[in-house]
Parts: sequence; C-alpha cells; structure tokens
Amino acid sequence: THRQADINFFITDEDQQFAITHFKLNPSKCHTITYGFDFGKAPSAEEKSIAKSALQQKHNIPSTNKILLFNGTLDYAPNLNALKNILFDINPILLEAANFKYTIIICGKGLPADLQELKAFADKNIVYAGFVNDISVYFKGADIFINPVVEGGGIKTKLVEALGNNMSCISTVEGAIGVPEKITGGKLTIVSNTNWNEFSKAIVACLEDFGVDFRTVSRAASSDQLTYEEIGSDTLNEFTLLIHCTPLGMHPNTETCIPIAYNSLSEKHIAIDLVYNPEETLFMKKVKEQGGVAINGLTMLHAQAEKAWEIWNS
Repeated sequence: THRQADINFFITDEDQQFAITHFKLNPSKCHTITYGFDFGKAPSAEEKSIAKSALQQKHNIPSTNKILLFNGTLDYAPNLNALKNILFDINPILLEAANFKYTIIICGKGLPADLQELKAFADKNIVYAGFVNDISVYFKGADIFINPVVEGGGIKTKLVEALGNNMSCISTVEGAIGVPEKITGGKLTIVSNTNWNEFSKAIVACLEDFGVDFRTVSRAASSDQLTYEEIGSDTLNEFTLLIHCTPLGMHPNTETCIPIAYNSLSEKHIAIDLVYNPEETLFMKKVKEQGGVAINGLTMLHAQAEKAWEIWNS
C-alpha cells in the first residue's frame, strides 16, 4: 500500500527513515508532519501565574513548593508503568533531596482501583487530580513536566503540549521519541531510560534554576567570588550544582580542567560543562568518576543558534 501511494506521511523522521529503508519507499514521496498544538503562542507570565495560583488553591499546595506534572490515560500500560516509576523510583529519591520543596500532580483517568486514588502517597508530596476538564490550566501552572515513559512507540503528544506551553520538561529517551532536542530551546532534558537517579537529579537541577543560591569562582581572589583553591569539601557539600564556564578542556587542549577538589564530589552532584568539543571533557570524566552526573554544552549551543536565527529573521 505504501509503495503504491503518491505521498506517504509520517509522524516522526525516525518512522519515515524506517519505512524508506525497510519498505523500499521512494524518499521523494515521503514527508514528516509531526504532532502539533492548537494555540499560536506560549502562555504569558501573567497567565502562568494565575494558573499556578489556581492549582495551589485547588490542591492545597504551599506557595513555596515547585509543581511537577505528569499527565496521561492511566489504563494505558506505558502510562501506568510511567506512573509507577514516579511513585516507586523517582519520588523516593526526590524525598531525600535536602531543602527541595515540591508537589507532584498526577492527572488522568483510568487509575486502577488497587492504587486507591494514590491516597497512600498523599503524605509523600503526591496529588492525584484524576481526569480534569481543562488540562491547559495544569500545563500553564506547573513548573515542570516529567515524562518517565520507557515503552510504547510513536511521539508522546503530552510532551509536545508541555513544550508548547513553554514548560521545562524532563524525559527518558523513549519518552522523547520524535521530539528533536535541538528545537526545544533548551526546555527539554533527555535522560537515559530507567536511570531514575539521573532523572531525579535532572528534576532538582531544573527546578533549582528558578531561584538558586550561587557563588562565582575565578583564579583571582576578590570580595564577591571564590578561588579554585577554596573549593573544598565544605563548599562542595553546600553547592551540588556546578557550572563550568571557562574554555579549559576544549579541543585541542583536552587534558586540562579546573583545579577543584574532585575527590569531594559524590553522586549528589550535577555538573554542566559549557564546552561541547569534545563531547566528554576531562572535567566531566572526573565528576562521573565520583558518581556525579555531567552534561556538556551542546544543548546550550543549539539554543543559542536557534535564538540567533530568530533574531536574524525578526
């Protein structure tokens, strides 16, 4: 049927390439038309603030808490398993994060009766909203969309809707199929499937970005910044998110890195190296050796390019 068609449409580039390769289709007759959304622009800051206040009032969420959202039909096995990943793998890790205040809202119909409307998780920062008539309020009011789906083919429409609402999103590789990270403006963080420790750390890092206490570091001492020699165990115990902004470690000088107490790092640390060539710098390697998570600067580079193109064409 596909070979006889004048035009073949696919939801993702991956599906299109699979069909061309395995079904021997004519590439000139194949086109990708991915899933979209029916609003012309992202909600304004005022709209998001109003929606967040509505969610806080409706679900008795403290104003100090960040709101995480998961949405999906819960009698669909991939979504139900994703919910269980949240309940039994991700949330226990988040509960151990120091000074991290959050609430996870679960939306969707079809929750199995044996989960009893998640009442057993009410004291563990979980709110079950059930089926909601206007999901847009949740997309506007939540701070971050989590998508720990590890099975089921095709593009995940709820992730696309979340991105369309300018939400920050954390997803597994499987959950982000069909959504190119480079076009999301830095709003999408993709984590390897079933690595729930890394997934949880990505959530914390993303939400702390909304108002994180920070220190700057330089080779030269001054009243408002630390030197590398001062980055010892006490400082690294207090600050668990490290962002490296120097060119150290960039090709061709790949054997260089900033001189900090790497042996004081642990699995609770997340490091972002704005260097993107090589893909894994010596700084990143040293962080990973201590059990931490390390991310390179390629996502930032893509976001800069997209913004530059937008400015050029405005």
